[in-house]
Amino acid sequence: MRNLHPVPDQIVAKIQTFLLQPIPPDGSTFRRKWEAQCRSLPPGADEVLLETLRRGTPSEQGSAIVALRSLGWDVMERGEITDRTFMLRRRGERDWQTIRPMLQLD
Repeated sequence: MRNLHPVPDQIVAKIQTFLLQPIPPDGSTFRRKWEAQCRSLPPGADEVLLETLRRGTPSEQGSAIVALRSLGWDVMERGEITDRTFMLRRRGERDWQTIRPMLQLD
């Protein structure tokens, strides 16, 4: 993790397990519940989600994007699955950060 205060392993495991759930369709009751679960993730969730963008599978990255948006982040994707880049910032912040995933599928 890139945080000054490492996230405990049990919290990382909880968030990673959550990301394995399929994302319900947008606009559905299940989606609203899923997004509410995102907002109730434990402290440190942002850092775990950012690390998922760096090192996760494309499916995990997709879940992390939706979760980050639910937590108040602006997230944009650029490129294709073989050369993807994420641009993100907390809502209200001026500067964007860039994440280029380590896992790029050929």
